[in-house]
Amino acid sequence: MLLPVLQANEERLLRWIPPHVGSAAPLDELRARLAGFADDFRAMLRWRFGIFTQDQRDVYGEVDLFFRSATGRVTLAEADRTEIGYWLREDVGGRGYATEAARAMMSLTQSLPGMQSVEIRCDSRNEPSMAVARRLGFHLTTLTVDSFDVVWTYELD
Repeated sequence: MLLPVLQANEERLLRWIPPHVGSAAPLDELRARLAGFADDFRAMLRWRFGIFTQDQRDVYGEVDLFFRSATGRVTLAEADRTEIGYWLREDVGGRGYATEAARAMMSLTQSLPGMQSVEIRCDSRNEPSMAVARRLGFHLTTLTVDSFDVVWTYELD
């Protein structure tokens, strides 16, 4: 189900996300990639979730939860915050799916012990991603002009 979505959206996705996530690949490579994502999930390194149609017959995109500390990405046991990542196929953008998925990751973060905040990191030229952060009440905390990297933060209660 994922391969045709990546093939149809690869050029656009690769502007914003790394090739090991957004590039189309032969089925064997894609299976290995997904198996690696499952290994990372079990190892509490990062959690990746598919975004599917309600009947689960089609893929809309992906939402991710990365565990972070002041030093960068870490395991869940070392984390005091999370980072949300997401992507959608082009034809379903603007319908609230990324916002809904990110909201679910915020809720999941609140259920994890020791978490103080949630971050969304995106390219400053990616207006749809920044709109998700604004819509969910995140505040712009870092802007690195050279790399077009912006960090939006939501402090947990």
